[in-house]
Amino acid sequence: MLWPAASSGGLEVANLFPLRSTDPDGLLTHAAPLGDRADRNTGAIMDAIERCSMVICAWGAHKAAPAQAAEVLRIIRMCGRGSLLHHLGPNKDGSPKHPLYIAASTRPQRFTT
Repeated sequence: MLWPAASSGGLEVANLFPLRSTDPDGLLTHAAPLGDRADRNTGAIMDAIERCSMVICAWGAHKAAPAQAAEVLRIIRMCGRGSLLHHLGPNKDGSPKHPLYIAASTRPQRFTT
C-alpha cells in the first residue's frame, strides 16, 4: 500500500505482511508470514493512513494477499478512512495492480472493492 503524505508532498509505503522477501512465493511457503508482528504491522499501516490524504492499494495478484488485504481494508473502513482508498488499475483477478507493472502516467482511481 502506498500513501502520498499530506504534509510533505512525499510518499509512504507499507506492506500487508511484516515478512519481507525478495521471493514473492516466500509468503506462501513461510510457516508464519504474519509472524509475531501482525499487530505492529497493522498499527504501522494505520499510523501511515492518519498522516496521508490518499491510500493507494497496490499489493498485486499475489495468492497470499486476499485474506490479509481484506482484513486491512476492513480496519481502514471501520476507522472511517475508506474514502481515501484508491488503486492504479485492477488485475484480471480484481486485485489492485502493483506499481512495478504499470505505466508511469497511470493515475489513481477510487478503490471500492
